[in-house]
Amino acid sequence: MPTESRELAHRLRSYPEASLTVGGMADDLWSPGFRSTGQVLEIPGADHQLEDTDRHPSVRRHEEVAAAVAQFATGLLEE
Repeated sequence: MPTESRELAHRLRSYPEASLTVGGMADDLWSPGFRSTGQVLEIPGADHQLEDTDRHPSVRRHEEVAAAVAQFATGLLEE
């Protein structure tokens, strides 16, 4: 893992506020099983842009991320 990725992972793991981290499991910079102090959404088969060579899975992945962001934001408003 590049140094920049390790530094970012450290920052995400120690971030004191609520957070949502999204990563594509086919992304060379993503560490499968990543855990932080916040929520983590891993997208199987997705690259760094959360895309696939076929547009249909890519659209579904982006819909999944949008739903996770909406749910996360709703949770922040309810706090």
